[in-house]
Amino acid sequence: MASITIKLAGKDYEVAELTLGQIEELGVASVLAPASDPQEEMRNSFKRSLGILAAALAVQHPDMTVDSMRTLRITRTELREGVRAVLRHSGLELRDDAAPGEAPAGAA
Repeated sequence: MASITIKLAGKDYEVAELTLGQIEELGVASVLAPASDPQEEMRNSFKRSLGILAAALAVQHPDMTVDSMRTLRITRTELREGVRAVLRHSGLELRDDAAPGEAPAGAA
């Protein structure tokens, strides 16, 4: 499997072939339980997205943790595109109607 490149805060990050451990972490990050409170659900959406990116970047870019990514100045579009690219790369693609952070197709 070839590597992919995602762009976060205007910088390119390579995501090589994923380890089984990374794929497991991606799957876990993508299926946080839904919240009944809309604000908490929005927070969960960001947690899912950051967890997905952190898992994918862990090997080549260990400094790109959830906490460090919270300081990046990026748009929601850049976040969404990065998450979608990582999920496609891992084989855990989003449903067409799912927002980044929602469970991938077949996860329910």
